[in-house]
Amino acid sequence: IRLSEPYEELRNKSKDIKSKTGSRPQVGLICLGELKQFKPRLDFMRGFLAAGGLKAVESGQDTSLETVKLFILSQETKYFCLCSSNDLYESLGLEMIKVLRNEFPDRIFYLAGLPDKDLQSQWTNEGIRQFIHIKSNCYETLASILSSMEVALDEVTKA
Repeated sequence: IRLSEPYEELRNKSKDIKSKTGSRPQVGLICLGELKQFKPRLDFMRGFLAAGGLKAVESGQDTSLETVKLFILSQETKYFCLCSSNDLYESLGLEMIKVLRNEFPDRIFYLAGLPDKDLQSQWTNEGIRQFIHIKSNCYETLASILSSMEVALDEVTKA
């Protein structure tokens, strides 16, 4: 077995989804704050998602809840990841995710980075499905996202 085979299988799953839907599976990246605040995690997420054949769709600089809502509404995907600094996550992100989960209950939210242990349960209680960070198991995370997309696609095609 070649080391790249598991990732090739993920990219094949991505191609299968594309052949059924007409577009590559996507994850929306919500960029909170100024460029210097979100760029490191944005770059990390681009590479992370690319390994599984997922397309990263960037929001651009978002500094308000309204611009984030408009971005979510403009996307075909239901998968989104918050990208910013820990400081901005604490000052803006936690309150924002509370509102987003209420207004978009069918969307799935991830957080780029790993908050302090005492804050992790707060984030998950507010609707963050998973923290994606440097110590995340890339293969398992991508496999989980793609499987969820496949299940959602099967539900749509059966309806």
